[in-house]
Amino acid sequence: MKTKIRFILLSFVSLLLFQCDDESKRDCTSGTFVKNVIKTSGIVHFDTKLRTYVIQAGVPGTYDSVDIGLPCNLSDELRKDNLQVVFDGSYYEYKGPTPEGPVGLTYYYLDLHKVTQK
Repeated sequence: MKTKIRFILLSFVSLLLFQCDDESKRDCTSGTFVKNVIKTSGIVHFDTKLRTYVIQAGVPGTYDSVDIGLPCNLSDELRKDNLQVVFDGSYYEYKGPTPEGPVGLTYYYLDLHKVTQK
């Protein structure tokens, strides 16, 4: 009986750890608004630790700061690793888990208003 319970618990934990982040379930605009961006260059990247596509954009006026946007409305045709894009959008506070990485990365939810391939 204990083995069966352990198996069920282990299976449940595994499902939680390996589930993909479903963008359609994100409510990007419910958090605190941070800033708008217009005609910003970025790179679409699949983040293996967050298990979702993100858009990385350098912060103007800095050389070591990068905004990482978790887009809520990125179209399927733009979900390509290392795709260069230009976008307009709104960043909102992100309070989820963030992967360990270099200093200077800031994670946000990103509500895209317009995005095109560069």
